[in-house]
Amino acid sequence: HIIMEIGNNGGDGFVVARHANAAGADVQVVLLAKSESYKADAKTNYDSVKRLGIPILDMLSMETEGALKSVNTMLEWADVSVDALFGVGLARPVAGIYADTVEAINRWKAAGQGRNVFSL
Repeated sequence: HIIMEIGNNGGDGFVVARHANAAGADVQVVLLAKSESYKADAKTNYDSVKRLGIPILDMLSMETEGALKSVNTMLEWADVSVDALFGVGLARPVAGIYADTVEAINRWKAAGQGRNVFSL
C-alpha cells in the first residue's frame, strides 16, 4: 500500500501506485489529503490512479479510529509500504492522524521480518 499526503510527495506516491499496478502488484492507496487539494502533476497522477481503479482509502473522510483500523487491516496484508507523506522539507511537528499513521507503519514494520517501508 502507499500512504500519501498533499504536495510533490503525494504526487510521486501516485506515480509509484500506477507503476506498481502496471507491474501486477496489488496496490492500495491511503489518502491523507483532500483530493481537491492536488494540483498540476499530482492531480494528473491522482486522476490516473482513480481511472485505473486502484483502491483509494480516503482517511480524512472517516472518523479517526475507523480510519486507523482500516490502515492497520491493510498493513496486515501488505508486503511493502510506501511512505509518500512528507518530504525532507517538513518544518513542523507531525501530529494528529499523521502521527498516528506513522506510528501504525512503524509498529507494522517492527512486528515482522522482511517488512519494508520505502519513503519518498
